[in-house]
Amino acid sequence: QHLDVGQFLELNQQGTGLVVRDVATNKHLVLQWEPAQSTWTFALYPLDEGKTRLVSRNRLRSTGAMFWPTMIALMEPGSLLMERKMLLGIKERAEHLAFERHLSDNRVA
Repeated sequence: QHLDVGQFLELNQQGTGLVVRDVATNKHLVLQWEPAQSTWTFALYPLDEGKTRLVSRNRLRSTGAMFWPTMIALMEPGSLLMERKMLLGIKERAEHLAFERHLSDNRVA
């Protein structure tokens, strides 16, 4: 999938979505929630032995003193489960793709 800075990614029929704020192939993807000013960043960090760590970070803009306690109580349990499942799915697809490429490289050689 190709993404461009400024591209809007619609999440539902109500028009809620994310705007691509920055993207660097094989490095990071920064998305901004619309209409809120919160961001969701995915970053890749190379590790030893050809491995890579994928880190997901959320930054939310506070709208008042009760924002954080309310947000954590309402969103965090479901968000943790959803995000973990999403990251494990990305991991599974990336490992499968790496395995397929390895097989393909060995067939050509």
